[in-house]
Amino acid sequence: GHVLAVANGPGAAVQNFAMTGQYPPGSVFKIVTAYGAMDRGFGPDDPVDCPLTLEVNGRVFSNAEGEVLGTVGLRQAFVLSCNTAFINLGDVLDASDFARYGAAFGLGVGYDLGTAAFSGSVPTPGGPVEKAATAFGQGRVLTSPLSAAVLAATAASGRYRAPSLVIEPDRTVPAGEPLDPTLAGQLQQFMRQVVTGGTGTAVSGTAGGPVSGKTGTAEFGDAVPPAAHAWFVGFQNDLAFAVFVEGGEFGGATAAPIAGDFLNRLAG
Repeated sequence: GHVLAVANGPGAAVQNFAMTGQYPPGSVFKIVTAYGAMDRGFGPDDPVDCPLTLEVNGRVFSNAEGEVLGTVGLRQAFVLSCNTAFINLGDVLDASDFARYGAAFGLGVGYDLGTAAFSGSVPTPGGPVEKAATAFGQGRVLTSPLSAAVLAATAASGRYRAPSLVIEPDRTVPAGEPLDPTLAGQLQQFMRQVVTGGTGTAVSGTAGGPVSGKTGTAEFGDAVPPAAHAWFVGFQNDLAFAVFVEGGEFGGATAAPIAGDFLNRLAG
């Protein structure tokens, strides 16, 4: 729960976007959707379809890097970050479940840090198209890099702990209800496999111990094709982190190497 370091860059940051920025998380939010689906009874290796595209009420959704996996287990869909599979997986969840499970990971709960910070926002989707987008972190879902790191920390420890920036002698960090320990363990395995054989292999050789994580490619704007932000969130030992690159396109290619460099320097 302790916020150990915050960085904005390159150069001198005018605003602390690492804590106050509001950005779509993209596939980072699949951590929440996957946990929610498993909590609803969908098994980690139960089959889900991952086609190239999927049409929902006239809106065509596609996968960030053109994946076509066919029918795969939830685990594989997570590790290779298939958007269309997670849209199909969203059928397991009610529209109201996204906010509820998001809150279990600390999204939208509000922080008391003594300085401005955005804890995220997961509105209840208003229809099938928005529900499909929400399932993989688009639509109206927003996070800051800080709240994405809190999300990763919750996955790592199995329980949300409110972030704490200034530690008073007798202060305890408020904690939420624990996640289901079995499902949290499955989620941790998923995130480890993202690094060992999925979209996050850029950090597979990082010093300091095994890294677990999740890449994110979050589209924004009206360009065709749309521009995208790059994310990589994860944990190593008891340290959780989030790397966000505005307009960085693919999380695995842009954000994950920055996380690897950070962890290597930390270990050095």
